[in-house]
Amino acid sequence: MKKLRIGILLPDIKKLENWEFRLFYEIVKSDWAEIVILIKDQRKREKGNYINKLLNSKNIINKGLLKCINFIELKLIKQHHFSESKKIEVLEKLNKIEEVFLKPNEKGKYTDYFDASICQKIKDLKLDVLLRHEFRIIKGEILNIPKHGIWSFHHGDNDINRGGPPGFWEIVFNQPVTGVTLQILTEELDGGKVVEKGFYSTKKSFVLNQKYIYEKSVEIILKNLKLLHLNGFINSTPSKPYTKKILNIPTNIFWIFKYCYLCFGTILNRIKIFLIKSCGYKFNVWSIFFKKGKIISSNLINSEFIKPGRDEFWADPFVISVNKKNYVFFENYSYKSKKGKISCGILSDGKIENISDALEFDYHLSYPFIFKMDNAIYMMPETVEAKRLEIYKAIDFPTKWKLYSTEFEGEGIADPTLFIDKKKNIWLFLNKSKDPYNDYNSELYIYKITDLNLKTVISHKLNPVIIDSRRARNAGNIFLEGDKVIRPSQKNINSIY
Repeated sequence: MKKLRIGILLPDIKKLENWEFRLFYEIVKSDWAEIVILIKDQRKREKGNYINKLLNSKNIINKGLLKCINFIELKLIKQHHFSESKKIEVLEKLNKIEEVFLKPNEKGKYTDYFDASICQKIKDLKLDVLLRHEFRIIKGEILNIPKHGIWSFHHGDNDINRGGPPGFWEIVFNQPVTGVTLQILTEELDGGKVVEKGFYSTKKSFVLNQKYIYEKSVEIILKNLKLLHLNGFINSTPSKPYTKKILNIPTNIFWIFKYCYLCFGTILNRIKIFLIKSCGYKFNVWSIFFKKGKIISSNLINSEFIKPGRDEFWADPFVISVNKKNYVFFENYSYKSKKGKISCGILSDGKIENISDALEFDYHLSYPFIFKMDNAIYMMPETVEAKRLEIYKAIDFPTKWKLYSTEFEGEGIADPTLFIDKKKNIWLFLNKSKDPYNDYNSELYIYKITDLNLKTVISHKLNPVIIDSRRARNAGNIFLEGDKVIRPSQKNINSIY
């Protein structure tokens, strides 16, 4: 199968951002694509960075406020830097690729057109895709030259926010998630043909929210480039009609003050939490509740509270019936050691009795997914800190377990969940992160396995099958309700887990 022929509309390599280095690194080391041309802007100008534009505002008050905001946030926010060795590897490979310097025809403040000679030069390259990382709003014949179009990100949900700056208005408008739209460019601003969207929990800081969605968007484009290579085509849908105002740089003092007000509220809340914690009060005290019945139809408001042990919280309960007894396995987190272990007990009359420890290591454990297969009992806990997936087999149930198999070495795996369909196919659902923020809430991956030895693990071709923090993360057993398969999931929004 031939590799994809990719061209990149690229700024000066020195101006590449962290997320762009990550993206290009994955492409240049792949066996499914090759970058054959770098098309650079011959005009000498700053890359269209919204921060720079903000700071060049003509309004002195706005400019001063924005400079302060930007300075403070950059000082407070942890900066992520791409591995220097990998960056050198990317640069060495990019420097070997043919470069073309073009000067488009400018129309108005924001639009670039390319004349016939330039278009012919690009047509001769027989590109599958052009990735836009430079130039202004591109219009004209060039849009139709690559076989599968010019792909570009609108770092926002183009159904509700068009324009920019990326990651700012979602905070001001109190939108719980920030969207990212991968589109094939058309003549309409931010209204191209939608390839895929991702949705991520909105952060409380503009700089953080912007950097966060940049980094997260890498997985969207890699997924769809792989699909294009696999299928030979890419599905896309027209953008929905947009009748609202095109957003722009916040020059109105009202919006800047509103943003400052929201930031001030966040800071006050963190101070309050710090002071309350200093008095011995505990936050994020997860608890287990009990209710008999069917989860779909039960009124959970009347569930019974199961009180955790002192200086602990209990979470992620999984129940298994053995010898007519209902055992519940759960994460037992110690505030003293700041680490979770897996404990278990017998569920009786709304209480957990005979509690003992099942698994405890020098790394954090949670989400004890427990199940029966082939007349044996297995547990597949979350072991993010161990950087791999681990499956344990019961040697002396419920407290003695032996490591049975591992997979995904070097990867943090969260909330792994097994499901066996009606045809006896075994599916592994899990959450993982490939970004520097170690966010496990936004992408769901599915794999088909033949057995628990994990010798054969087949990735679903749509991985990550869900890119949406409102429903990607697993939250318990997948089960059947009639003919429907129900997968419980978490809803992570507004920076809240």
